Amino acid sequence: MQCPDIDVLVKDELDNHMLRNASDLIEHIFPDSALPVSVYAVYKKISHLWSSDSCYYATLPRNKWVGCPDLTRQSRKEDVERAFSTFICRLSDQIAAVVGQPCSRYATEEFAPKAGPASGAPHERHPDVLIFDKNGPRTWETVLFPWEIKCNNSNENKRKADTQFVESARIIFEAQDDRRFIPGISVLGFRILLHIVDRAGEICSMEFNMNEEPLSFLRVIIGFMFASKETLGFDSAFSKLEDGSRCITVDGTTYKIVERVYHSHSIRGRGTSCWHATHDGKSYAIKDCWQDISRASTEADLLKRVQGLKGVSKLVAEETVKVQGKDETTYLIRKPVKDPRKRRRMECRLHRRLVLEPFGLPIEWFRTKELIGGFMDVIRAHKDLLDKAGVIHRDISIHNIMLIDAIEDGDQHRKGLLIDLDYATDYPEPANRQTGMAERTGTLPFMAVDLFSAWGKVLHKPEWDLESFLYVLIWICIFNLGPNNSERDLQPEDTPLKGWFIGEMEIIADTKYGRMVGEDSWEKLLLWFSPYFEDLKPCISEWRELFFVSKAPKTHEAVLSILKKTYVRLPDVEPSDVPYATPDKLDDTSALPFPPGTNEEEENVARTVDVSQNAGSVTHWFAPGQCPTTPVKGTKRSRADSLDHAYYTYSESGIGPSHVSTSEGSCDSIFETSGLLSHPRSPSSDLPQRSRSPELSPSPLASQRRAQSFSGSNKRARLDE
Repeated sequence: MQCPDIDVLVKDELDNHMLRNASDLIEHIFPDSALPVSVYAVYKKISHLWSSDSCYYATLPRNKWVGCPDLTRQSRKEDVERAFSTFICRLSDQIAAVVGQPCSRYATEEFAPKAGPASGAPHERHPDVLIFDKNGPRTWETVLFPWEIKCNNSNENKRKADTQFVESARIIFEAQDDRRFIPGISVLGFRILLHIVDRAGEICSMEFNMNEEPLSFLRVIIGFMFASKETLGFDSAFSKLEDGSRCITVDGTTYKIVERVYHSHSIRGRGTSCWHATHDGKSYAIKDCWQDISRASTEADLLKRVQGLKGVSKLVAEETVKVQGKDETTYLIRKPVKDPRKRRRMECRLHRRLVLEPFGLPIEWFRTKELIGGFMDVIRAHKDLLDKAGVIHRDISIHNIMLIDAIEDGDQHRKGLLIDLDYATDYPEPANRQTGMAERTGTLPFMAVDLFSAWGKVLHKPEWDLESFLYVLIWICIFNLGPNNSERDLQPEDTPLKGWFIGEMEIIADTKYGRMVGEDSWEKLLLWFSPYFEDLKPCISEWRELFFVSKAPKTHEAVLSILKKTYVRLPDVEPSDVPYATPDKLDDTSALPFPPGTNEEEENVARTVDVSQNAGSVTHWFAPGQCPTTPVKGTKRSRADSLDHAYYTYSESGIGPSHVSTSEGSCDSIFETSGLLSHPRSPSSDLPQRSRSPELSPSPLASQRRAQSFSGSNKRARLDE
């Protein structure tokens, strides 16, 4: 991705959520109580009237930091970055002498830009200076803080430094699951600016001159190099055992993390992360998110109401994260903001954690009858939520349908589990309900047609969720080769489903309606189904007719009746001639389906591409010249405002053990570098793992499909994943 694209992504995501010139922000983030030594005591120790080799700040003949390079000149082959990093390390050693203990962190410029990427190459993230722990690996998973250096504080340089810092923060959020917020600085000539990025956006301090205000500069350096990690935005709930495994403590109970199975790819919003964790030999799902405090009911409240319902997650424990004895909200960082106009525009998000059971696998890991059976289970659960608990889900997506082991009456097939009540609400919805900043909720492209075209205060209808279930099944049939998460290499924007998630709300509604209503357009969509799902076409077509052709009531019973007819006809075990039944056996490209319209020459070229480099990996179809990537599993949850504007980004993985790393790295297709590779996970220990280099190397930014925004008003709906 080229630099202008990054500017667009940052603006789209954080527009109207950036607070500038916050006075006292530095003192608020780095108060005296958070520092191991008095700033003034350090200043007295290292300052002299005259420059000398034994001091680092001189007041005569002019105020300056001895040993600091000229930060107002253009860097040549990173000489300014190198000299500044050396200065910071030497200054930290001087501070350490006052503190009475060595500095455990160091600054390095070794990953700063060299000659720049070749023309036409994807954009790569090269922070000017990075702070690491000493004696540790240097990877994006271990970066502490990014700093950017520019030769002056022109508006253009400030914009570039801010954009580069925000993109570094995005990568760190992707790679590290224990970050509450990301701090960093811009060095603009000799002027210093503190940045903080969190789930409510960005806040920046007022600029100050490091030569004219040495105490402020010392406070920043002491804070970054000596303050506790909790002060600097790390989450103290995480710990590491002697064997290298990691733990997380929730509500007083410590759980051993097996892997991070899902994380949000946006900066602003809920910032959801989910882990598979164990305690006393039992598996749990742990969910961490930043909830909008304006919501009337929290997910935990609703889970307590639905306890005991079949096919729905069970709440085991919950907590509001505490920081220094206070509930952690995004307001804590923004406390210095006094302007009432700015405070009214600020989002307030509360940091919450839930422990849930049972732990499930994504629906894409189905075998034989489990796909249709799983859908029947979650549709029954959806009906029970309405009838027995008075709750409507409002966010049916491919991410929220799981499979769990639950043997019933000798039936060995796994059962469906409906998860994620973040956007659920009372049903019927009270007319005076308090919502978040948006009226319509859902995940593109699974939102119902009528939900797109609705106006004003929207009261969500149960049939809209039933329609969303249909879209999830269609999505699976197009983007999966068959069972066991055998993904087909197709990008959504290269399929007829492109119109289901790109464009303004009314355009998406018209496009989706036309695709589902028109007989010819529907038949063309069926051509995109993988051959494995041929037997499901009559079932899905009948479901589609119920919602877009027939005038019959669109009820749970009607949908379940359609699915049941197909379920009883499906085999209990996979036929031996199905090449998708066991992903570790997929090595015959001649059996793989090609998208409609592929000519014979293209097929022959594509079949020569070897994508099974690791034993047991799934063979995918690649068009000539196309790179192997992971197909998208849906777009980011969209929340639309009354003016029909939506913001969304692509989400690369569902809540399941694919595309993630045990060290809580990011998904392959989102966060991957030439030398720092995330390794995919599967629920089966015999599936291959991709190797990882310990070195930090330049990272291509999230692909352009990670975030797209349509043109229109500058107003944006809330990011809320």
